[in-house]
Amino acid sequence: MLNLNPQASRFILFLIFVGITVFTAQSIGLFIAAVFMDFRKSQTLAAVFMLTSMLTGGFYVNDSQMPVWIRWIQYLSFIHYIYDSFMLNQFEGEYFPCPPGNTSGVTSSGLSCPMTAQDIYSMRGVISNIGRGGNIAIVLAYGIAFRYFAFLCLKYLNRSHKQKRRV
Repeated sequence: MLNLNPQASRFILFLIFVGITVFTAQSIGLFIAAVFMDFRKSQTLAAVFMLTSMLTGGFYVNDSQMPVWIRWIQYLSFIHYIYDSFMLNQFEGEYFPCPPGNTSGVTSSGLSCPMTAQDIYSMRGVISNIGRGGNIAIVLAYGIAFRYFAFLCLKYLNRSHKQKRRV
């Protein structure tokens, strides 16, 4: 339906990447909730954080289209790394020839052909030098770090919340 790469190994990796994304997003939500212990404040910060992550992640806005002074934020976005992993998983080793009868080297949509995976990566701003494994390791590190910080917040900040309620 979506014309994704039909190889079973790529599909299994896709499912693993989705699971890691869910784990990391849950960890961020848990951390934000543990810091504020207030639904409205947590919801507001989570919305701002996720919107910033999505906008700088590379899917909606390519890094070359972002102002230079704000490009560094993309490296703080876990979505940037998971997006790169999805792109590498989908297009690694792929080759897209020109449509039959095309001798100009340009498709009807204005793209050059033939097109390789590296062409797609450079067009979409994907950093392929650390590979899928490196990107996934970074996203997992984000998830584990946010879970750990959530634990610390619940352990130490929650004491002050309990003491305020008793008084």
